[in-house]
Amino acid sequence: MLIDDATLAKLEEVEKKATDGPWDYDGQHNEIIAPTTDAEQYWLIVSECRSAPDQTAERDRWGHHYDANYDLIVRSRNAMPDLLETIRVLRAALENVAIGCDEALKNLRKGNLTDVGRNLAATQTILRAALQEEEAERSEPTDG
Repeated sequence: MLIDDATLAKLEEVEKKATDGPWDYDGQHNEIIAPTTDAEQYWLIVSECRSAPDQTAERDRWGHHYDANYDLIVRSRNAMPDLLETIRVLRAALENVAIGCDEALKNLRKGNLTDVGRNLAATQTILRAALQEEEAERSEPTDG
């Protein structure tokens, strides 16, 4: 199922209201935390006394164990800003490609092959630019 505009807007709204990331899960404790400006402090996002019954990883001698639900929540929250931006960038590129293809089709119907070539070349440039932008963002060093 594709994300519609209303769902995308709601995700963006909730993401902006949520405690800033990155969030952290240490792979042992049933809690998710977010750092504060004081390195000795953190915000407790969520904590529970026990895991869901399907999380049956072996516990260490202190009762610690990995819980995939916490890992998923943290990874999803931390990826959310980039995922939302990727959706916006790709939607805009797709819209521009559709416009370029429509223009190429109009010119093809007129028999104007020179302009068809120009339309398709411009469309290709739009796609390459969107892909290069995504690649550049992926290769940028991240904090943390």
